[in-house]
Amino acid sequence: MGIDYDIQILVVDDSRMMRSLIRRYLINSGFPNIDQAADGREGITMMQKKSYDLITLDVVMPGMDGMEFLATVRQFDHFDDVMVMMVTVTADRKLILNLIEMGANEYILKPFSNDTFTQKVCYLMENRHRTKEDILADLEEEEADCELLMAQEPLPLSVKKTPAEAQGDQPAPFCSECGIKSKEKSNFCYNCGSSLVVKA
Repeated sequence: MGIDYDIQILVVDDSRMMRSLIRRYLINSGFPNIDQAADGREGITMMQKKSYDLITLDVVMPGMDGMEFLATVRQFDHFDDVMVMMVTVTADRKLILNLIEMGANEYILKPFSNDTFTQKVCYLMENRHRTKEDILADLEEEEADCELLMAQEPLPLSVKKTPAEAQGDQPAPFCSECGIKSKEKSNFCYNCGSSLVVKA
């Protein structure tokens, strides 16, 4: 069975940057029908007005978080066919197992590349009834891929070196989305997965 690229997709994430990133990855992969919700409650409202085939759902959000959203969606039989892929920054096996038991079909760890995201979405569409064992078996390998991406991903083109950096005295980078400073040698925030920047 081939992949239907005309499916309706809803991206639910409180991070505008992450929503834009996921939307770009989906478009790059050939999926044009994408709506966005800035939080769980807005996502539920949109689902009441329109039918969706796939939801990418952030776990940690203010107000209605991803787990509450997932629990709400799975209460209704008419949402049974909706595929839900959780987007999370943690590789906690208990959390992921809990999400799968609550009705999630798949998960992806932040940060992720375009290729990884595309593979996850396409594989989910072809194997929507994966077992918990199959999903958890991928976790260790995916966690290693995330660590490699954090270490090797080039700095965003929009980030320019300051005079202090040029002299080797580099200020601590901070998250462009949540503002948390990072002491790690990475270009991604460990809290939300967004790009790190350096104050000028």
